[in-house]
Amino acid sequence: MPPDLQSETALALRDAALGYPESCEHFPWGDRVFKVKGKIFLFLHERAGGLGLSVKLPGSSHMVLMFPFAMPTGYGLGKAGWV
Repeated sequence: MPPDLQSETALALRDAALGYPESCEHFPWGDRVFKVKGKIFLFLHERAGGLGLSVKLPGSSHMVLMFPFAMPTGYGLGKAGWV
């Protein structure tokens, strides 16, 4: 299980994710993920380098990737719109 979230931003994102109907938090592969009906909609992590998250944006990922802080999610997920 990943370490507890520390920053106010990370905790607010966690609360928002858990606020969706039927959402739940899981820790597959040692990552913190949020799911609805078994489907992941958010990866969230906090490390010494800062806060990181991945979301699936199939219709707008190309626009988000124009920001300097955004990149396609690894492990081939970027091909499916994960940023």
